[in-house]
Amino acid sequence: MDINSEKKLIDNSRFSQLLDVKTIQYEKGEVVLQLTVDEHHKNAIQTVHGGVLATLIDNVIGATITSITNLPSTTINLNIQYLKPAQAGILTVKANILHLGYRIITGEGIVTDQENNTIAKGAGTFKLLRPKKESSLNSNLNQSIQ
Repeated sequence: MDINSEKKLIDNSRFSQLLDVKTIQYEKGEVVLQLTVDEHHKNAIQTVHGGVLATLIDNVIGATITSITNLPSTTINLNIQYLKPAQAGILTVKANILHLGYRIITGEGIVTDQENNTIAKGAGTFKLLRPKKESSLNSNLNQSIQ
């Protein structure tokens, strides 16, 4: 999957559209997402809901993984630290890949506000969804059928 196709896939995701998440930058190893805080992002105490922040971190790590590997991935584990409440403005989220294995990747994401204050950060472990290889048994079976 090329970079433009992946960026379109993220931007056209119904979930990203629901939250109004924008892809600001999508390059190999460098993905930046932004969210302009609106009322539907807030909880009962008028701060951005923790689930929204977790979603931003999850999405940016996953997108960064795909930008490097050209493969989709799925979250295995996600840990979030909420450091400062956000109530308004634009939130920006970026990721760093900490470990890149054949199947398992670990990354971290950081959400900042317009004043560059860290709002939340998190670490996630993801599994790459590599295409399954045909077993040699199936391969031999297919060859014998032909």
